[in-house]
Amino acid sequence: MNAFPIGTPGQPWGEAEKTQWRAMQAKKRSYADEVLTRIDALRDVFDVAQYGELDCGADGRYPLFVLRSRDWDDALPVAVVTGGVHGYETSGVHGALQFAERHAADYAGRANVLIAPCVSPWAYERIHRWNAQALDPNRNFRAGSPAAESAALWELLRSLGDHVLVHIDLHETTDSDETEFRPSLAARDGKPFEPGTIPDGFYLCADSARPEPAFQQAINAEVAKVTHIAPADPDGTIIGSPVVAPGVIEYDCRALGLCAGITDARFVTTTEVYPDSPRATPQQCNDAQAAAARAALDFALARHVRRIDAGPRMSEAVIHGGIVHLAGQVPETAGADIETQTREVLDAIDALLAQAGSDKTRILRAQIYLADIAEFAGMNRAWDAWVVPGKAPARATVEAKLADPDWKVEIVVTAAL
Repeated sequence: MNAFPIGTPGQPWGEAEKTQWRAMQAKKRSYADEVLTRIDALRDVFDVAQYGELDCGADGRYPLFVLRSRDWDDALPVAVVTGGVHGYETSGVHGALQFAERHAADYAGRANVLIAPCVSPWAYERIHRWNAQALDPNRNFRAGSPAAESAALWELLRSLGDHVLVHIDLHETTDSDETEFRPSLAARDGKPFEPGTIPDGFYLCADSARPEPAFQQAINAEVAKVTHIAPADPDGTIIGSPVVAPGVIEYDCRALGLCAGITDARFVTTTEVYPDSPRATPQQCNDAQAAAARAALDFALARHVRRIDAGPRMSEAVIHGGIVHLAGQVPETAGADIETQTREVLDAIDALLAQAGSDKTRILRAQIYLADIAEFAGMNRAWDAWVVPGKAPARATVEAKLADPDWKVEIVVTAAL
């Protein structure tokens, strides 16, 4: 027997049933007041761009906004945070906004951060999983999607190409999944409702095509400082999927049309916060989402290798783990005196460090090669005029035969970002 008040048991909904369902959905909160005001307040620190608009007929039009790093640099990796794919998942929206307000600035110069905090605003206002067409946006992220929310975000993120390093999609699993949304899904699709379970705690849905287990566990470890991680059910599953690690299940994100499957990022995951737990407050849920986003970006960036002026034989600089490693820098003016050549090398070092997001006050070590150690004093005169008092790095100087007989000096440095 179908307990859901719309449709005929065993028969999928047609347009009449979807129209009846939509008429039952009432606005319960304001996208403009609760979300757009916070986005507007961030315009001084982010570039705010409209990437689409939903036309929901009598319910109005909903602009879709994304926050982008103010100093976007195509040489940097992109980190994507999405929330509110399911509008009813409150901490997905407000956790993304909290991350934007409190933490995104920490990644300036290291990553381009892109945040779409409320992908489904019509559903946000009605506290619902589906969009206005009774479609689940998180099963419709694909080219030509019938869900306008999904199509708009798909186009935006796919335009980033292979620059996306990490994408974390912020979600919730709620008691209403079992009491409302699963029964309505069964009724809509003309299938029998099969009761399930709701896990008490936070968990992650990794992408089975690129699971990156250490990445998932790093996020859970950080979230565990804020709220509890969901245990597996007695059969070793969470929401019917096998637990592959504590608090982690896997889905084939792209095959299922999930948001986390849009990009080709190496590091992807979907969070699931449980806001109905007696052990978690609404603020803890927001904190957990923000902590998950921070952990995701920190883990991914610590493993990312960035190269500056990469050529077929060498790069001028390589950045990894918060350290920039410069290739040996050599003078431009052949035959110039040692002080001139040293100044030219130090100018080249300054330029590369600036390109990497560092400067000479953060140099950790310098290795100096002199073609003639007798030039030591002249090199030091240029060096001493350049180095910042109290910020001198560890240094070694040796005599060496350089690759060009007109070079008197070559310097290699490593620096912190």
